[in-house]
Amino acid sequence: MGPIEVSYADVGRGSFNWTAEGVDGRRWFVKVSHKDREPGFLDRTYETAAALHEAGLDFVHAAIRTPHGGHLRGPVGGQYLMSVFPYIDGRNRTNDEADRVELAETLGRLHAHMPIPDVAFRLTLGYRIPQFRVQIGRGANTTWGNGPFAEPARLLSSAARPGLERLLNAYDRWVARYRDDDEPVVMTHGEPHTGNTMVTASGEIRLIDCDAMMAGPRERDLRLLLDGSHGGPRGLDNTAVMAAYQRGTGREVVPRRYVMDMLRAEWHLGEIGAYLASFSAQHHVDRDTVADWRAFTSYVPIEQNWPDLAD
Repeated sequence: MGPIEVSYADVGRGSFNWTAEGVDGRRWFVKVSHKDREPGFLDRTYETAAALHEAGLDFVHAAIRTPHGGHLRGPVGGQYLMSVFPYIDGRNRTNDEADRVELAETLGRLHAHMPIPDVAFRLTLGYRIPQFRVQIGRGANTTWGNGPFAEPARLLSSAARPGLERLLNAYDRWVARYRDDDEPVVMTHGEPHTGNTMVTASGEIRLIDCDAMMAGPRERDLRLLLDGSHGGPRGLDNTAVMAAYQRGTGREVVPRRYVMDMLRAEWHLGEIGAYLASFSAQHHVDRDTVADWRAFTSYVPIEQNWPDLAD
């Protein structure tokens, strides 16, 4: 193969990334991630993406298999895992209608794919909620003081607690309703936002960062497509987008608003709990903690983010 030139790529969050190029011009994208909190999680999600790609869904961007058949190399440095992907010559998707239409048809094809790979995880509702309950309880009764954002985070979450409790109660009602619903699950990407989707030089959509792929309600993907962000509905015109989605999936679909609200609530509550866990532990000011604080303060104003939330 000969020498390979490696260059650091300052893109994304949650991993370290490089591009690599051989003397013959071939290019790869190298990703180094923290080891699983849950052993085997990355192995299964990477294998799910590979199974879908190998079944003909070429828009699912899967890691290159190692000589041993897996997708992860390491551990590197004791706590990291490395994966290598084919390089995509393209750009990140935008929220312009043309890109959203292309993504909609692609997601429709993903959701229509059967059978769901046996290796795929099934979405477990509420898996992030216990952490949220613990962190909100701690915030009301303790002084943290382990870093610059500790006390501001505690005070902000304590002041927002009535709204957070209302959101949690609404979430519980949506979950109970969902469990009585008989709509079948589909294969979902999980986070098809602009940072996790690309458009190739030839105009084709690629789903990247597929490490949250699970079988679940189609609204798991549709809420980001139709609402436009994790924050909530942005009043987008989705007429052409839904027409493209139905072309891709081959059936008429009416997204369930309550399911999109349920999944958005789970995301908001889970993110708030994770940020509180981070800010209540020892931390310092750096680029990541500043970005975390900005995200945290965007999720906490419940009345602003959920203006129609009932008691």
